[in-house]
Amino acid sequence: MEFDYQNFGIGYAAGLATAYAIYRSRHMLASARDAALNRAQTAQTEATRSADSRYVRDLLKQAESSHLFGERVKLTDIIVEPRFIPAPPIPEPQDEEDVVHDVFSIVPFLPDFPYLAESYNLETLSVEDLGRGDHTLALLGLPGSGRTTALLAIALWGLGIVDFTPPPDVIQQQLDEEEAKLSAQERAERIKERMYLATRAQEQMSEDQGEGAQERQTPPSRFKFLAPLYIHLGNLHLASGEFSRQVDPAEPLVRALQYQVSRITAKTMPRNIYKRLNEGRALVLLDGYDELGEEEKPLVRAWLKAFLEVYEQNFIIITGPANGYGDLTRLGFTPVFLRPWDNNTRHKYIEHIVEHWAEIIDKRRATLAPITIEQAHVATYALLPAELAMRTLYLLSEGEIDLPAMWVEKYLTDLIKNPPWGILSEAAAIQIEQGYFTIDDLINSASPITTQEMQAISSDETTEFEQAVDASADDDGTEFDELIQLFEGGTEETTDDNAPETTEPTPETATPETKAEQRAKKSAQKMLQILEKSGLVTQLRGGRYRFKHQIVTNYLASRLLSTLSADDLQAIALMPKWSPAIAFAATQDIEPALQARFNAAKDILYHHIFDVARWVSHAPAETPWRDAVLKRLDTILNADDVFPPIRERATAALIATRAPEAVNIFARAMRSSSPTVRQMACLGLGALGNEDSLHILENALEDEEESVQVAAVLGLGALRTDSALEAIAHALMTGSDLVRQAAAETFAAIPDEGYRVLYDAVEHEQMFIRRAAIFGLKRVRTPWALVALYRASLEDPQWYVQSAAQQAFQDINNNILEGVKAYPRIEAIGWLRRWAMEHIDDLPEDITGRELLQRALEDPNPEIQALSTMTIGQLGLIEHASHLYELFRMQDEALHLTAYEALGKLQLHLGQTLPAPF
Repeated sequence: MEFDYQNFGIGYAAGLATAYAIYRSRHMLASARDAALNRAQTAQTEATRSADSRYVRDLLKQAESSHLFGERVKLTDIIVEPRFIPAPPIPEPQDEEDVVHDVFSIVPFLPDFPYLAESYNLETLSVEDLGRGDHTLALLGLPGSGRTTALLAIALWGLGIVDFTPPPDVIQQQLDEEEAKLSAQERAERIKERMYLATRAQEQMSEDQGEGAQERQTPPSRFKFLAPLYIHLGNLHLASGEFSRQVDPAEPLVRALQYQVSRITAKTMPRNIYKRLNEGRALVLLDGYDELGEEEKPLVRAWLKAFLEVYEQNFIIITGPANGYGDLTRLGFTPVFLRPWDNNTRHKYIEHIVEHWAEIIDKRRATLAPITIEQAHVATYALLPAELAMRTLYLLSEGEIDLPAMWVEKYLTDLIKNPPWGILSEAAAIQIEQGYFTIDDLINSASPITTQEMQAISSDETTEFEQAVDASADDDGTEFDELIQLFEGGTEETTDDNAPETTEPTPETATPETKAEQRAKKSAQKMLQILEKSGLVTQLRGGRYRFKHQIVTNYLASRLLSTLSADDLQAIALMPKWSPAIAFAATQDIEPALQARFNAAKDILYHHIFDVARWVSHAPAETPWRDAVLKRLDTILNADDVFPPIRERATAALIATRAPEAVNIFARAMRSSSPTVRQMACLGLGALGNEDSLHILENALEDEEESVQVAAVLGLGALRTDSALEAIAHALMTGSDLVRQAAAETFAAIPDEGYRVLYDAVEHEQMFIRRAAIFGLKRVRTPWALVALYRASLEDPQWYVQSAAQQAFQDINNNILEGVKAYPRIEAIGWLRRWAMEHIDDLPEDITGRELLQRALEDPNPEIQALSTMTIGQLGLIEHASHLYELFRMQDEALHLTAYEALGKLQLHLGQTLPAPF
């Protein structure tokens, strides 16, 4: 029996009713006004009203200007929804017959090198989903990936200030139009029919899942119930000596919050903050862990440990690095990664910038040529959000594309005319080394050039630097005039209620300063105040300063590198924290840095080579050493003696170069005899988005290896051209089950053409096409798609399709209910517990999980060894590293691969290089 949409009439409201009745899936049905949403909204309103309204106002003010464009445009006007990727679960043995293949598992997600995965439809969680799982999270990503914005997006969404709407749905629009033509009685009859269908589907699920399935309800996201408390960890200032060992661990948090808000808010908020923390009603957002200096991090970790012990009932999210996050997971934080922006997100962000262009450039009228806007949407791959913002600003302003160094220079000169480059570069270099800089740092490190710049600032004449900031003040200039007067000897103290309260202790006595020292300090104070006004610099507690955005810090520091000797440049090249700055210096002679990297000892993840790929993306096309880097990456991609994780990283590195030559490298790799090389080449060609790759990928659909065919489908989906979509549709009709599944899930990420294909495919006469459509519909998460799934699960004539739809129900429900799952204690891991009960007699009661895992690693059974090895890597148990190296002495090649992958994960946890085994 065919599914007649005209008679069945899937109207929007009815679709929502069916979806909720079966799954109570409020998060998938944004327009539903069901009971769960009403409860969440009521709680949100109550929380907001009971909160200190001044604090909410101050938080919103801070959030609105926290991004690269500062006060020129509100964050809420240009924000796009962040998405999140949970860390892989602890491995468990699987029965191959029960495995449902994840076609996107062939796309490697490399948290510290995400440029390959960004173009593909990986499974992700929304902001709302994130609030349903574990409540102690480490949000991980690269500098410039948008972690601060993600934290603030969570806060703003929880407060109801922003909402993230799905893309336009052409199928739902069509169904809404059909529904509008019906009478009220007809619509009521259809809703009644759907509720009957919902009951049948629920009964079927209960039979499949066992008793209690009906009792599972979708919990509302906790973010709607909690008061957000956002701080930068640099404002804890734990080295100040103001906190005793017996201090309540909430006190440093409250002090940091007080510092970040207005004076009146700082005086009135503490009682409410302590109350919320004690009641577990706070959403604690901790930013900037990886921006701290190495001396400050141990203090913050000690504070985090104490805070978690006392206030663990709150929802706590801390940002951290994609490489070196083991410090946080060892404290109990569950890792979750910020998803790199995909094509849809990048284009949506550019559209927001275009829409608010007049505000960004501070002109009432601003016209952009259509060809310039079109150019802004081209070749946006392998750009972090901060880089994309800089590039878009430059391209829309100048009408041409240039190197990243020019993007940032343009950004800086737009903010301040004739910047004091020497001072800024010195400050940036100090910040890279210690996480911040102070006035004394600038005075003590001042070169003749920077000294001259500060003297110019302290003179009676107004410099171009000051004029630029002056122009950004109010029309009458009062605010800026008073600010300068204060530093030039004004005696009146400000009484502005909105000024932040400084809680730093003032010494009763101070060492007398010479007039020269006083002049130097006056110059530095005046300069920093101007930089704060411009939005480039922010002041932390304790008289410490930092540039707000790491991309600016790296560019400014790069301007110093040309003054270094070859030996000094080689030394800096081996320091990971300096690598992004060296990339910006690629317009200069950095040959010594390159040679230092090429000659460095090989580590597990080849960081000594792959980090250089980003240098290529910053270098002019005629730079001599570009070809040497590309050749090395080409060699690694095609080498017979490298492990798959290295081949994956070589693919990501070639994409990260943004070099046109990468297309030819991947095209040649398609002729390799190795299926894994051809598979990576397909994914690489798709990620580059070059339309000339179409015929190569079409030919790959006929490859003898199914994994290559799947990669070709995914690559075509990344191209997004009409011809590419036609090729995917052909694969949906003629491919193997796995190829069809890949095609359907690829269409799920393309709202216009893709939704139409899936809408038709679920009714297709061929059983295999209907089944493939189920996998695509599971990824769509719209009312009409859910209703189609319900119908297929009950009435499709083939069990093969029904079972796929029922599995889709279960997967969707589990994902909604669980969110991000915390890792279990080692001794509670399922396979390890079962193994211990079967193989260890008289199991000691005091044996630790780590000891148990070590015993399992020594088991001669290859499957147990592999599970132990993978678990060690997933949990970042660095103390077992030596035992993993010992596995390479064995003759089992499969175990070698597992050990290598585990060591790679250990290196990411540790944040330091581990030597390659051979």
